[in-house]
Amino acid sequence: MRALAPVVLTGLAGLIFLEILKIIMEPVVAWLLVVLALGLKITLGVALLSVAIYFARRYYKSHNEVEA
Repeated sequence: MRALAPVVLTGLAGLIFLEILKIIMEPVVAWLLVVLALGLKITLGVALLSVAIYFARRYYKSHNEVEA
């Protein structure tokens, strides 16, 4: 039975460590999801602005060529 004591202690330590990680990881995961969502919104905003600028320049360029 003494040979199993390190295995039991390792298992208990692992269980305690897992429970501590569960408590710590909830806010970390929530924060990470917020950062990723914010990054996605910024990226989509920049992409939309780039497309709008591209089509606006294309429109004005084509109308200036017709008048000239």
